[in-house]
Amino acid sequence: MCCLIGVQPLLIPLNVLLGKVNYANSFRFEIYNEWRMKLGEAKTLEAIKSVMEEFIAILKADSQRYQEKPEELNFGKLRFPYWICQPYVRPR
Repeated sequence: MCCLIGVQPLLIPLNVLLGKVNYANSFRFEIYNEWRMKLGEAKTLEAIKSVMEEFIAILKADSQRYQEKPEELNFGKLRFPYWICQPYVRPR
C-alpha cells in the first residue's frame, strides 16, 4: 500500500496497477467500499496516489482509534481489524 506512493516510472499498464491495489486492499474495501469507487474513478497515476494517500490517512486514524477504544469500531463480518491479515477458516 505505502510502496505505491514512491512509484514514478509506470512500467505496467494502469489497469494492472489498479487491480493490484484493489487486491492488496480487499479487506479494507469491505469496510470502506466508497474508496474502492474513488480508486476506480482515478485515471492517472497522480490521481491514484492522491486517493491512496487520503485512504492511508483514514486507515492510520482507525488504527489509532482502535488502540484507544477498540469497542467503538465495527468490522462487519471480519474476525479481526481489517488492517490485520484475516486467517482462512476452512468451511465444514
